[in-house]
Amino acid sequence: MKIGGIDEVEIRLKEQSNHRVATGKSVGIDFGMKTCSKCGHVLKELDLKIREWTCPSCEAQHQRDVNAAINIKRVGASTLAGEVVRATSVA
Repeated sequence: MKIGGIDEVEIRLKEQSNHRVATGKSVGIDFGMKTCSKCGHVLKELDLKIREWTCPSCEAQHQRDVNAAINIKRVGASTLAGEVVRATSVA
């Protein structure tokens, strides 16, 4: 759903990006958007206007919001399991 040209999902991600879960962990919106959910490669920059991007490392094609959701879910699941999931490389 669009609200003034901005996806409702994007608004909710921004609103919740700095909220902390019960474990005290938070996931920044940049981590979710700029990290390849396939290989973990992290882009230096990703303009919010870019809706789809290709990972320069593994060439996986991503829809920005879907990729961010996968990464945020992965961090949440790993946090609950006591693991640490973070960026591996920045280009």
